[in-house]
Amino acid sequence: MNYVGGTLKAVALLHRLEQKGHLFNLHSHLLLVKLDHYDKSLLSELCEIYPPLRQVLNDQLHKPHFLVFNLELKKILCFGLGRKFNLFVINAETNSKVCFYGLNGSGSNKEINEFLKSDANFQVHKLITGLVRLGQALEDFTELPSIDCDAAEVLIDDTSDQDESFIIDLDGVRMTRAALSKIVKQYAMNDKYVADAMREIRFFFPSAEAVEFNPEDY
Repeated sequence: MNYVGGTLKAVALLHRLEQKGHLFNLHSHLLLVKLDHYDKSLLSELCEIYPPLRQVLNDQLHKPHFLVFNLELKKILCFGLGRKFNLFVINAETNSKVCFYGLNGSGSNKEINEFLKSDANFQVHKLITGLVRLGQALEDFTELPSIDCDAAEVLIDDTSDQDESFIIDLDGVRMTRAALSKIVKQYAMNDKYVADAMREIRFFFPSAEAVEFNPEDY
């Protein structure tokens, strides 16, 4: 793939990212990159090529999961899931938060419109929407009691008394069959929401896993 804009060193790095499956080309100068925070060498090289990015990676409590490169403008947007799995978007040049079409608060979208004007098919919006949906599903999991769903299903199915008010003991926690069944169904529904959101993200990055987007500090 030929890239428009950027130094030779930057273009060489983009080719390596592409080979690793960490880069999705939206346009000749508009690119998506999935960050691997365990690859310190790669992060260091990214910061060397675009020094303002170092401040974002060092200052932010929650590290961005994706970068959007605009090689024509020579700018980068960073976005990811932060506290309580909420979306954040940061302009790497200024290390400041940016409003993204109401998905992370209110404000002007002028900066985003200029940055993404060549994204005619709204691909960046699709990826970020998938990330937001994933965050919502992961946040919903935190509202559920921690149980072993497989063990719970066995108890629900095997208990001789099928009365919905029958008390089941699961790892020392006692609840009615109806209450336990409701929790198991909620887990199953959240699993579906996670799978649906990951399907959107994997359109761009097939190897992505949901666990990658769990913020370090909830």
